[in-house]
Amino acid sequence: MIPSTTAETVAQLLQSRWQGAPSPKTQKYINTFFDIFTLRNGLYAKVQGNHGVYRVSIFEYNDQIDATCSCYIGKHGYCHHCEALARTFLLDATTIPPVPAYHIADVRTATTPEQINQYIRSTALAELLQELERNRISIKSVAASLGVSPQRIRALIKKEQHQGVVDELTPIKLSCLWLLDQLNREKPR
Repeated sequence: MIPSTTAETVAQLLQSRWQGAPSPKTQKYINTFFDIFTLRNGLYAKVQGNHGVYRVSIFEYNDQIDATCSCYIGKHGYCHHCEALARTFLLDATTIPPVPAYHIADVRTATTPEQINQYIRSTALAELLQELERNRISIKSVAASLGVSPQRIRALIKKEQHQGVVDELTPIKLSCLWLLDQLNREKPR
């Protein structure tokens, strides 16, 4: 079941940015998306473009509807890939699966890489870092162990909040999950 807020978000963006019939460039990409899913009031997908695979997203951020694409003109979501994603979604939203919400305990029961990937997508980096802080591990400590600055981690948190899914966060999230798993193993039962 697609959250109605996602459908409303996509419809509002389409209406505000692209009125009328889609251009031939846009039509070329309608229904060509893969790895397409909804997550928290957003829609995310990949599409094969002229210069490789692009990540395209439409989402709600700070009570505003936004979009972004990794193509050279899509940073602010005004490209034909974003329009095509919106039109693809509105053609038949029921075929696009939502990423279910997971909890940290669910990771231990994951038996396939796909299940872990779904967990990584559904869980925000900020949530993992908050859980680590509850266990007395600071962002500064996590950053030092990963060889990055705390400012970089904070910038990535903001990027994820703005764009929804950020592939470059996967190693950081896996590291946080590993730390949390180690902490849970050490706790007396």
